[in-house]
Amino acid sequence: AVIDFLTAQGELGRLRAVLSSLPRLLGLLDQGADERELAAARQAVREAEEALRKARADLAAAVLVAPFPGTVLSVEAEIGESVSPDSPVLVLADLSRMEARATVTQAEVGFVEEGQPVILRFDAFPEVEIRGQVLGIVPEPLGTGGVVTYAVPISLESFPEGLLPGMTGDGEIVLAEKRDVLVLPRRAIRARPNSTVTLKVLTEEGIETRTVRIGLVGELNAEILSGLAEGERVVVER
Repeated sequence: AVIDFLTAQGELGRLRAVLSSLPRLLGLLDQGADERELAAARQAVREAEEALRKARADLAAAVLVAPFPGTVLSVEAEIGESVSPDSPVLVLADLSRMEARATVTQAEVGFVEEGQPVILRFDAFPEVEIRGQVLGIVPEPLGTGGVVTYAVPISLESFPEGLLPGMTGDGEIVLAEKRDVLVLPRRAIRARPNSTVTLKVLTEEGIETRTVRIGLVGELNAEILSGLAEGERVVVER
């Protein structure tokens, strides 16, 4: 049951007043009361003491204690207002630890795995690159605008002072990473990862058609596994 703090506090004060008057009442009864009256008075004392213990417990339960130190973001209830056990009273956040939440489409979610590195940029700090890590995938689908997406929580390794809950930005989940490889700008080809494409290459003899093997494909570049050499020029059809 929901305990009204003010009611519990008032009941505690009333019981204290009753208990303080009982010793005087017992003294008067001892002067000329019979055994039944004395027994009834003593029973009243015991009941008042038990009620006092209960009132103290109710008063203690009426005080909300935060489960961790943090900052109050919002207050969801007013003093004297009745709330149900599953209703939030306030929203508390530990701003020393931050977690971002991204969304990916159903076509992309199969490539996402726990532990993958993430690069984030928030609108409030466009020049700051924040590193993070995928914590997992929330399996409950989110329907937005007819597109099925899934939430991906991301832990932040570090973040700038002033980053606040609710801020928005963009992120890149690094599915794989290679260094010192031959790449071709993504705008020059249309290719999926680990596939082959046919490209036209400009040589001294003219235009030559070649089959090119593609490795990783990123947002800006595609990895070239074979079929092209560094410095060769590709004819782009517009």
